[in-house]
Amino acid sequence: MSQNNRLRLYHFHLLLLHLGAAAAVYFTVRDDDLVWLIGSATMYLFLQFLGGNIALHRHFSHASFSTGAFREKFLIVIGNLTCLGSSIAWVSTHKHHHLHADQVSDCHSPHHLSATKILLGYWNAPQKVSESLRPLRDFHWHLFFHKWY
Repeated sequence: MSQNNRLRLYHFHLLLLHLGAAAAVYFTVRDDDLVWLIGSATMYLFLQFLGGNIALHRHFSHASFSTGAFREKFLIVIGNLTCLGSSIAWVSTHKHHHLHADQVSDCHSPHHLSATKILLGYWNAPQKVSESLRPLRDFHWHLFFHKWY
């Protein structure tokens, strides 16, 4: 998928997410709607914290902890549901960021790009997947989600 198509899909996803949140708040007049709103906000936070922070960042990027095979597959699924990119792409970008932190070659440094450009996806993802991802790339679950993301 080209960079422009990826950005269009990302912006469309952000637009739907914000329109849905605004509509949910606007149309919440009954108790069951409020329960739905709280439930969906809780699910969003669950996906972002568990999928983004714990799975993609701590486990796959930094190997801060180890876990069993079933839990690792669960973390792969949750990490790919965050809409932050496939686990291979996210970990590759994060490792590139750490290698070149706050330098010109850093793909999403706030010192070289505005916060708006970073949040809207206008940053340059590394084109070459790092060799440090070799164990991650060999794992067929990561490859499946990377191919079909």
